[in-house]
Amino acid sequence: MTTVTTLPSRAEPTLIKQGTLPLVHLVESPATLTIIDRNTGQRLARFPVAARSILRIDASAGVVLKDVVVVRGPLRADHVYAIQLEPDGENVSRNSIVILRPSHPPPTTSTVEEP
Repeated sequence: MTTVTTLPSRAEPTLIKQGTLPLVHLVESPATLTIIDRNTGQRLARFPVAARSILRIDASAGVVLKDVVVVRGPLRADHVYAIQLEPDGENVSRNSIVILRPSHPPPTTSTVEEP
């Protein structure tokens, strides 16, 4: 039996990586990422990413996904940048209960009393 409950609040973005340049991240599964300049609070980009994509951020090239420039450099090398994972879809909780039943009855045990 599975119970699915829609949660009232929206899930918040998750910080994946943060630091000064250069930053590199291997995206493991399809996602939507946001790049933020932490010094200014400016959102530089928000974009969908395919699984096994390499994202790099460096001062001269900017934000590069695979071989595609998403945000053209130069970027401030002395700033701190963040890569955030944006939640996709609705915010739900799933709870499953599994009951296992033996396919064969358990062996019976007997005790023998000695005289």
